[in-house]
Amino acid sequence: KVQAIIDIDGILDFTDPNESAKDNNPEKRSAGAYWFGATFMEAPDKWVEASPLIYAGNDTPPILFVNSAQPRFHAGRDSVISILNKHGIYSEIHTIPNTPHSFWLFHPWFEPTVNYMVGFLDKILK
Repeated sequence: KVQAIIDIDGILDFTDPNESAKDNNPEKRSAGAYWFGATFMEAPDKWVEASPLIYAGNDTPPILFVNSAQPRFHAGRDSVISILNKHGIYSEIHTIPNTPHSFWLFHPWFEPTVNYMVGFLDKILK
């Protein structure tokens, strides 16, 4: 059984307009359209099914959210946190200022990201 989740800048609601509305230019498809094989307008059911938000509920384990400064990658986070709070499930949020999406791979953000993860896992699993 999964005991903890660490979400590092992972989109939790692909239907959020910050993500789903990026396919206005057919010459420049969004990453989601490539991943799902269709734009949100062409196959909204795929975009919904891929959204972790719809799976959050009473059996969701505690979640650590480590986010960049890019709001697009926060899509669905607050909704998931509301669901977790409704069920009394622990969560933590750390948004690292002035960071790109891939912050966790690079100095000076790698070490703080690891520290957040270790602290969270120590709290949940010990």
